[in-house]
Amino acid sequence: MIEYGLLGKSLTHSFSKSIHSQIDDYDYTFIEKQEQDAKEFIKSRAFKGINVTMPYKKTVVEFCDELSDTAKKIGCINTLINKNGKLCGYNTDYYGIIRMIEKSQIDIKDKKVLILGSGATSDTAREAAEYLGASKITFVSRKGNIKFDDYDKFYDSEVIINGTPVGMYPDNLKTLVDIEKFNNLHGVCDVIYNPVKTRLLIEAEKKGIKTSSGLIMLVAQAIKAAELFTGKKYDANIEDKIIENLKKNISNIVIIGMPGSGKTTIGKEISKISGKKSVDIDEIIERETGKDISQIFRDYGEEYFRQKEKEVISRIGKENNQIISTGGGSILDYENYLSLKQNSRIYYIKRPLDKLAVDGRPLSSGGINVLEKLYEQRHTLYENFADFEIDNDNIERTSADIWREFNENFGA
Repeated sequence: MIEYGLLGKSLTHSFSKSIHSQIDDYDYTFIEKQEQDAKEFIKSRAFKGINVTMPYKKTVVEFCDELSDTAKKIGCINTLINKNGKLCGYNTDYYGIIRMIEKSQIDIKDKKVLILGSGATSDTAREAAEYLGASKITFVSRKGNIKFDDYDKFYDSEVIINGTPVGMYPDNLKTLVDIEKFNNLHGVCDVIYNPVKTRLLIEAEKKGIKTSSGLIMLVAQAIKAAELFTGKKYDANIEDKIIENLKKNISNIVIIGMPGSGKTTIGKEISKISGKKSVDIDEIIERETGKDISQIFRDYGEEYFRQKEKEVISRIGKENNQIISTGGGSILDYENYLSLKQNSRIYYIKRPLDKLAVDGRPLSSGGINVLEKLYEQRHTLYENFADFEIDNDNIERTSADIWREFNENFGA
């Protein structure tokens, strides 16, 4: 018999096992099943308690002998407890969504709320929004009464909650709405936790709007589920500790700056300190093309190189727990910012122009005048990309300072 676990269709990138290992000392297993096999597993009752994720949150309701009041009202569950052969269903996502909203100090009371999607999670978000006092709740979805094409009628919405998987790994950076069109927004919540920040959240943050990531919901609902599993009441501080640990472990550190400022060397030094994998964008491009950067510029031109750079950054930015050293021109494309920012804290390495290395760098060779012109073109972009700026006056000290700052700010 399985003690505790997570039932779903694809769980490769789930953080649940890591979260539950930090809550208590019990076995927690991933149970990947296709729909019919998932039903047979539930009917077998060969478990003490399980969490249920997409796409089975509504599927398993029919097998429950008893539902909590919240689960009954919403019509879906994400936690099943086997009480001596009797299956009891609960919805701890409801608690998780409330925590996600409240923890980020997003005020829903008397606000117009727009919920994206019409599935189990969106239904749970509706119930949470009602509990928190929303004055009006509108669903937009592909199949509902109000389609995504019609969301322009609701530009006066004050809070948006994305309850869909749009923007979730591996289909990162997709979004259903254009934040720029909403002029009354006070808050944006996204139930997605991988990436740490979806495009929806990044673009809302750029406008100074309060945001909240699904990582908070994921941890909060897991703690509530664990209390149902064990019958214990966990310390209130455990939520913050787990979120902090998760963000530190999964978040990337991205190094940007002028060509020759020491990005690659610093990246490798931080990798040694942190244990995070060192990844160099230019090195990947050279390996995949079989040519060095200067040769790529000579043979194919800068436009070809930038497209290749964009493809590599898009791919690498989706992954976790890395130190990513970028090329000096990576900041020329806003899409690169989105790809890098979604899972990362970005550091701008500054160094006097007369100390920049220029060998093998096609756009910065040619003397101090060329470097000054390049800097004038780019320094504002570096500043706009960066979460933190730091001078490189010593590799070891700069690397240690970045690692310390990263830990103080809990990752992405």
